[in-house]
Amino acid sequence: MLIPEYPAHSIDGEAVFPLSDAVSVCNQALAWLEEREGCRPAIVIASSFGGAVALAAPGILSGVEAMVMKSPAADLALAYLYERGEDTLRKWAAAPPGDVRNRALNDALACNLYGNARNITIPVLLIHGAGDVIVPADQARVLSAVIPQSRLHIIAGCDHYYSDLGHWGKMIDDAISFIEEFCR
Repeated sequence: MLIPEYPAHSIDGEAVFPLSDAVSVCNQALAWLEEREGCRPAIVIASSFGGAVALAAPGILSGVEAMVMKSPAADLALAYLYERGEDTLRKWAAAPPGDVRNRALNDALACNLYGNARNITIPVLLIHGAGDVIVPADQARVLSAVIPQSRLHIIAGCDHYYSDLGHWGKMIDDAISFIEEFCR
């Protein structure tokens, strides 16, 4: 199992990490697995901004049987806007070229994760909270429309963090059922 993460650096209290750096770290982890363990993950589980990494990392799904995405951020620039606000993004845009904030924003604006999603040929479960204001559920709806073998489960009243234990339990149950169906 591989769980791509979107780690963050803190600069002036802002957590920032360019997507290209996160993809590089993910590819390094895959290379390490193949070199030392002689294997690749059978399933990818990606959550939130880690979903952007899974969609952006070339070759991440090679040999993978299925993927579960929890509240995936497919429109990274929009997710940054909702999470950080306009003022923060203006600061990032004004940062000097090469500055991690400027790189993070430019990566977000340049990537076409929906386009990448069209090339996914494995079964994908998309789980999203209807009440998510960080990564709106519409991003999962669009992903579901462009990924040929996808299933979409929208959890009513659920926020981005699955704060309600009932919502968390529903997400876990859905993911386990999907994994059991496709990864044997």
